[in-house]
Amino acid sequence: MRLIYTEQAERSLIEFLGKEVPTEKRIEIRDQILSKAAKLVKTPRLGQKEEYLDHLGLSHRRIISGNYSFTE
Repeated sequence: MRLIYTEQAERSLIEFLGKEVPTEKRIEIRDQILSKAAKLVKTPRLGQKEEYLDHLGLSHRRIISGNYSFTE
């Protein structure tokens, strides 16, 4: 398994977190999210099975980080 992030994706994540949150905090949250996502590469079965993506047959998993979740 591998994760690939484009520069645009990382910028979009920071923007998604909202302008009302200070930039330093947005970067901290982004780093936490990316760190947890990277754990899926080392331990693919770490997260919960993503039932909504079962039909794809790719064993997608998800990890929740704070108030944010992402699927891989």
